Amino acid sequence: MMDYAEIKPDHIIYNLNFLPNLVFEVTEGCNLCCEYCAFSDLYTKSSGRSGKKMDFHTAKTTLDYLFQLWDDDVLRQTPLRLNIGFYGGEPLLNVPLIQQIIDYVERYKSRINRHITYSMTTNGILLPKHLSFLVKYGFHLLISLDGDEIGDSYRVDAQGNPSFPTVYKNIQQIRKSYPVFFRDCVSFNAVLNNRNDYEGIRRFCETEFGKKPQISPISLADLNEDKKEKFRQIAHPGIPDTSCIPLDVSPYFSSFLRDFQNKSGNYFGDFNDLLFDRSIKSVFPTGTCLPFAKKMFISARGKVLPCERIHHDFAFGLVTDKGVSLDYELIAKLHNRSRTKYLEQCSLCQHNRSCTICVYQKHEKACSSFNPADDTPIRFSLVKHSLPEAMALFYSHTSQA
Repeated sequence: MMDYAEIKPDHIIYNLNFLPNLVFEVTEGCNLCCEYCAFSDLYTKSSGRSGKKMDFHTAKTTLDYLFQLWDDDVLRQTPLRLNIGFYGGEPLLNVPLIQQIIDYVERYKSRINRHITYSMTTNGILLPKHLSFLVKYGFHLLISLDGDEIGDSYRVDAQGNPSFPTVYKNIQQIRKSYPVFFRDCVSFNAVLNNRNDYEGIRRFCETEFGKKPQISPISLADLNEDKKEKFRQIAHPGIPDTSCIPLDVSPYFSSFLRDFQNKSGNYFGDFNDLLFDRSIKSVFPTGTCLPFAKKMFISARGKVLPCERIHHDFAFGLVTDKGVSLDYELIAKLHNRSRTKYLEQCSLCQHNRSCTICVYQKHEKACSSFNPADDTPIRFSLVKHSLPEAMALFYSHTSQA
């Protein structure tokens, strides 16, 4: 059996010390009602969301916690980068909080000696109102746009009016008023649905804006059981003909490339890979990111998560009036428990070094692997292992802290 590693509390502290991305969900509210939104009634994530806005205390408490952690001579002498992202809902509905956060960070950033950048995912409706502010701080904007007017037609407001005319006009205004900012700081994210396709989205964005978009399918994660038929109706009808898709746009190519890199034996990610025998290197089961290795996500309600893509049931901690509650030992224990459920399957799977399945995304995406011993496909569903007992233990622990 392959040698699988367990994460230790020290790993979590290390990841926090070198945290590359901190993301604040500044509001749950949104000025659009997109039919495939991750917080629409298609998904279980929609329950419990009421448009709540994050308060400054939550953001400041988080920043103070990290600033204190980073108040170290070695870390201050190490050139590090930190991107602070703003997420929603629609983050531009809570610009006063974003301004407060930036003012606080700019005032104290010399204390941590990190190069700070700012980013935002936005639907583009309110961009003209806050454009000078965004340009001033060099925000990297990821604008959601699903191609042309037809392809983008699932993006509507509460009255069912399409957002495309307004967003398209706003994008053109940015390009005209701030051409350098538009060139360097604006990118596009598109969702594939049954009214668009890869080639149409790519051609539209390149022709209209000179940009290559990020393209992803409608998410299957946390899909409501009783909404599967609606999902089938609006999702793209199948895997498209990839012959017309540029390699740097297709997620299918990204998966292939990741597989090729891990299986070829001729790919080296860094000098450690080059110098050490990878055949004896321990690996972590499943494709789940190590806690805080890529980012820390703070929800509008103060939940601490490793990213915005996973269900909030899997929070690693809480930001309260008393401070940030993060128990590194408990996080490591829960994280190891969640992934080691699949050791037997992972050891037999041909994708065990290039897996992309996250155990914190509760959906019916099953892993099909090939058992060379008996030529039998092995299938298991992550939806059966959502760790309710472990999370009950976690909340019991934090409530007593």
